Amino acid sequence: MEEIIISKSSRCYSEIDSLIIVMAALSLSMEYKHSGKANYNPGDYLVAEGLSTGKMVRLPLYGPIEAVLINRKPDQITLTVEKKSPPTVRYETYTDALKQTINYIITPYFVTFYENNLNYAINKFGSDYSKWSGVWRMGWVVRNALSHNGKIFFKNLKTPDIDWNGIIVTTSFQHKPIHEIFSFADILLLMLEMEAELN
Repeated sequence: MEEIIISKSSRCYSEIDSLIIVMAALSLSMEYKHSGKANYNPGDYLVAEGLSTGKMVRLPLYGPIEAVLINRKPDQITLTVEKKSPPTVRYETYTDALKQTINYIITPYFVTFYENNLNYAINKFGSDYSKWSGVWRMGWVVRNALSHNGKIFFKNLKTPDIDWNGIIVTTSFQHKPIHEIFSFADILLLMLEMEAELN
């Protein structure tokens, strides 16, 4: 198990803060609709499962909504990453439509993070993205797909294979839906690693 601390000085703080507020609000509304009540306690969390990474991320359920209701932002956000294991609780309300919605929820946060930090990446790795680090090259693939109707798109079909932690994307994946490879959790983990690599 690994804890990732996102402080206010982190490049992805605003995106992660907004994302956990949205996820907590979605969870609260789903719980309320399902059971007629919704109340979370300190330490309660939502688990987002990776599709390709073999990992899952715990997102806090208690705290994000409570903070905005008193007009505050957390000094730091703690996300817990652990090896994927069978879920202990699976809600009846977890449908394919909800899964698709959750996968798309991360889109604006990831694209905003990418665009806000692109110049830092260019300064560090150069303007030829084929020579960037594996994590930032995969970030380029994901950002490009999210901006092309959710499908992988290579302008140059001679682009070298892209490898991020053993997850390989090639030009043969052209027009493949990105969410067949990466889930919400995978994209979140990618963003966190991209942020870490710029530091």
